[in-house]
Amino acid sequence: MRISSSVPEPVSALLRWWAPVPPDLTPGQRRYHAITVLAPLAGLVHVLYIGLFAWWGVWQLSLINIGSVALWVAIVVLFRRGATDAGTALLCLEVSLHSALVVLFVGWEFGAQYYLFAVVLVLFLAPWDRRISVGVTAVLTGLFVGLYYYAIAHPPLAEVAAGRLLAANIINTTTVVAIIAAAVLYPVTIADRAEDALAAEHERTEALLCNVLPTSIARRLKHSHHTIADDFPSASVLFADIVGFTSLAQSISPEEVVSILNRVFSRFDELVDDHGMEKIKTIGDAYMVAAGIPVPREDHADALARFALALRADVDSHNLITGSALQVRIGMNSGPVVAGVIGRRRFLYDLWGDTVNTAARMESHGVPGRIQVTEATRALLGNRYLLEERGVVDVKGKGPMRTFFLTAAATPAPVGALSGS
Repeated sequence: MRISSSVPEPVSALLRWWAPVPPDLTPGQRRYHAITVLAPLAGLVHVLYIGLFAWWGVWQLSLINIGSVALWVAIVVLFRRGATDAGTALLCLEVSLHSALVVLFVGWEFGAQYYLFAVVLVLFLAPWDRRISVGVTAVLTGLFVGLYYYAIAHPPLAEVAAGRLLAANIINTTTVVAIIAAAVLYPVTIADRAEDALAAEHERTEALLCNVLPTSIARRLKHSHHTIADDFPSASVLFADIVGFTSLAQSISPEEVVSILNRVFSRFDELVDDHGMEKIKTIGDAYMVAAGIPVPREDHADALARFALALRADVDSHNLITGSALQVRIGMNSGPVVAGVIGRRRFLYDLWGDTVNTAARMESHGVPGRIQVTEATRALLGNRYLLEERGVVDVKGKGPMRTFFLTAAATPAPVGALSGS
């Protein structure tokens, strides 16, 4: 994200005051709106020259400048009303004719022809077909060259002292540079603000994407159009379900249902982060977590076991604080897993395989307040945890299975056991 705008804030604020941008403009129209900075400046210059030419006695140019001021007022009105094509066409016509008339009356030394450069800038700020801008620029270049050769070959219609012409030339040159700088600075200011807004939106999108998908998967999804599917030879999966919540939900308001789930699952999310797990999804009042996915880790069973114990302890703590009687039924299994991203809308990083199905069965065939694990997970945990053999359970879709209840950790957490994936 950009640290700061390239345009100082006082200058940016002054430009916004001078030519405020209507909120309903498209990005292209906002860039083009820079001409509203140019137009009032040009009109102001013409007002000054009404008096100057009157002082010099060139009354024809005073009258011409009065007409020019009226045209510039019309140009500003056209731009403010969105008639940008008409405003730009009138601008090109006014500057071209005015420059030619001033050169005709007081000569090349006055410097009026330099305003044609400002018109060229306007042409390329305009959202026209570039061929039109190039064509009009060629015409203005021809006019500039033509005025130069005319001034060489013909004396001006009015006589003005050389010192006055030199002073006017310096003023005009400086004014043209100021107009061009202002016209360029304004779209740069708009671009800076647009880039800041885009960067902030990008950060929000990144944060949202990383809330939906694991960070490593989100990066892969952004940089690849290929299907994301990974095979993990060994990982651990956990399902946790709030016991009796379906019945409870029927007796309380929808707002209370969502409030309870949000409070409990938000705390589960914190535990996921603390223990370096990967939250996969919530299914109603069930919560699914994995370890060793999407970044493999050898201690996946240990890490998920410690998470399961912390989750159960957290629910007990919640009950003590709130006076609730919530219970969770937790099931775990370890083994090979397939993981990937599915869908085109509201896509999801999900897991498949017998390991996942068996973990879900460990939860559904479990006991409230207990953590039931399979023999596969039991083997990975070894003697680092206290486990109580439940015996053989007839598991739906699996048949008789020997299962265990995880009760506590027998040894302190090893160094790095809580590091995230």
